[in-house]
Amino acid sequence: MSTAMNNQATTEKKGGPMKKIIWIGAITALIVLAGFKLNANKEEMKAVAALSEKMSESIPVDLGTARMEVLKDSYTASGSLEAAVDISIVSEAQGIITRLLHKKGDHVRQGDLLAQVESGAQQADVLAMRNQFEKAEADLKRAKNMAAGGAMTAQQVEQAELAVRNGEAQLKAAEDRLRKTSIKAPVSGYINDDHVQQGSYISPGMELFQLVDISTLKLNVKVPESRVLEMTKGKPVAITLKVLPSATFTGTISNVSMKADEALKYNTEIELKNPKDSPLKAGMYAVATFQESTAQEYLVVDRSALVGSVKAPQVYVVQDDIARLRDVVIGQVTADKMVVESGLEAGDSVVLSGQINLTDSTRIKAIAQ
Repeated sequence: MSTAMNNQATTEKKGGPMKKIIWIGAITALIVLAGFKLNANKEEMKAVAALSEKMSESIPVDLGTARMEVLKDSYTASGSLEAAVDISIVSEAQGIITRLLHKKGDHVRQGDLLAQVESGAQQADVLAMRNQFEKAEADLKRAKNMAAGGAMTAQQVEQAELAVRNGEAQLKAAEDRLRKTSIKAPVSGYINDDHVQQGSYISPGMELFQLVDISTLKLNVKVPESRVLEMTKGKPVAITLKVLPSATFTGTISNVSMKADEALKYNTEIELKNPKDSPLKAGMYAVATFQESTAQEYLVVDRSALVGSVKAPQVYVVQDDIARLRDVVIGQVTADKMVVESGLEAGDSVVLSGQINLTDSTRIKAIAQ
């Protein structure tokens, strides 16, 4: 018993220093951890302070004002010339092309034969259907004569009449199939492209020719709401081309759309007779100039206020030294100004330069008024 107690006492004496070491290590670790936490909090507070300081900074910008002005300049809009007729001729028949009468670059008139598809079977069908139809007509004539003498009933006459109608329909269908083997030009124009050769096998729906008529050209341009009421059918329009800068052509407005697109612009179609002495081609870039009948007053801002593209225009409007991004609808655009149809009011202050440094609700400082 005495020996056991002595052993326990010896163990307790040895464990005493070890416990002290553990406690000291734990306290030291807590102190180091607290130091790291305090340092991290200081860094976070510095970052927040830097962000707050940056947000409180005022971005220097140039400002301008939306204003009403009387514009006397003519309105211009651009686009590419299009052929009045641009169609694809597709096959309605099936078989081998036995004759090819025209090719790419040829000028053809309406009704001209362009290609011939083998038609022996179709001709035979027409002959058979015509014989059947003629027999049905003869049978009907006999039936009516016999009915008049009481040798045939009214029902039998009706059946003979039905046979005639069926025969006529079958003959027309056979003639239509034969007609489709002769591929003709539906309108006059130039063969801009061809996709077949003599001996080619074609099937219904296959594209054979592209036919283009450029005797009359079209120019489609977008007109803003502020100008659309000036666009009347038959109104003359001056047209210039990049490839012929010294020449001016005269077109006429042929159509104005009844509904605006998403950008609140109205499609306006202009027709231009292609001059024979200086023929133009579809695809050429053209500019239409609309002369104003009377001067009008518009809300304008400097063009430099525009943010983004003309299709999705925006400007920064300044209120209480805060720049706020606003959607606008623009109309006429000149070299140094643009008409604003909605989104701004006269007297609104807008940012003219420095927009690259701005976001919505940024505080600004005007460096020029």
